[in-house]
Amino acid sequence: MNVYIGENVRRLRGERGLTQEELADFLGVTFQAVSKWERGLAYPDIETIPVIANYFGVTIDELMGNSRIRAEERIAEYLEEYERLTMLCTEESQREKNALAKTAYAEFPYDWRIINMYRNSLVCGRDAEDFGDTKPTIRFLCEKILSGCTDDYFRQCAVSSLLEISETREEEEKYLALLNDDFCILRGEKREDIAFERGRFGEALRHCQANLQEYLGWFLAKIDTLTYNGWVPEDMQMSWEQKIMVNEKVIGILRLLFEDGDFGGWTWNIGCKYEENARSFFRLGKIEEGLAAFEESVEYWLRYDALPEKFLYTSVLFDRSEFVRDGRDTADTEYKKPARYLGWIGSMDVYDCVRENERFRTAVKRLEEAGK
Repeated sequence: MNVYIGENVRRLRGERGLTQEELADFLGVTFQAVSKWERGLAYPDIETIPVIANYFGVTIDELMGNSRIRAEERIAEYLEEYERLTMLCTEESQREKNALAKTAYAEFPYDWRIINMYRNSLVCGRDAEDFGDTKPTIRFLCEKILSGCTDDYFRQCAVSSLLEISETREEEEKYLALLNDDFCILRGEKREDIAFERGRFGEALRHCQANLQEYLGWFLAKIDTLTYNGWVPEDMQMSWEQKIMVNEKVIGILRLLFEDGDFGGWTWNIGCKYEENARSFFRLGKIEEGLAAFEESVEYWLRYDALPEKFLYTSVLFDRSEFVRDGRDTADTEYKKPARYLGWIGSMDVYDCVRENERFRTAVKRLEEAGK
């Protein structure tokens, strides 16, 4: 017996406006029994099934969900064949895909998987200007998904397709606002693609530069995950020497990307990497190396704090792109202020070994003066 009988009892009972108690009274069972059927925890006995089917005016096959099982099998066949044709990547397979999806939709116009498959067949493999007379159908399918489907993946596919066929800046912004960053990796990536496709090349290049910096932020976040020992087994933890090596690589990458010290918002990240290395050196008993790293961290933190509210990068990869302290960057929050570093450093035991050192105290004093 299958689980659909419980779902069908619940659906048919709801259509009649019956309570579980009322249906149970008619069938001569307890309402707890009906509740268990509907939750798939138990099934009616073989003698009760014809009585239920007769009461609701359906066939036993319909009650047991056999017709639904056959429909599910048919839908699975359509989806499997569509996937097979997709993997072939030929013009002939594309035509077959389109015909298959159209046929499947005619048979199952209310199944979200089939609707999404049909949408996909109309969108994939086409250039932005090549949608032709399919645009109304694409729009209809996408709006149908957005109006009734709760599956987030299908909804995001629909939004992405509506973005592809959008015709005005207003439409672009509307659908970009609905598109999850997780779905397309970066919302800016979509902005970049749309601008390139529509010939707005200057705008596309600006989006490309912004996306590069976004990727860089993700890259640094991944590095931080690799070097953080708080959540990994002991045999997988990085040594202090390895952490120093990784941070030096990060600093080197940033120096490579932003020549001539034009680090902009990444100035703060360099300061943090030097500070992390200072702590690692102190733990290893390498006081001189630790002090040198700490002095560098203070230098970069202060350089970051002194950045103007807005300026244009000059580094070749990011030439003329804009750094803004307010908005995407969190420079104006307390998180990146000198006062926070002072509290941070003052609370860490690892700095106890140098608190009376003149070089350390001079560096700390520079933070104190900047924080006034």
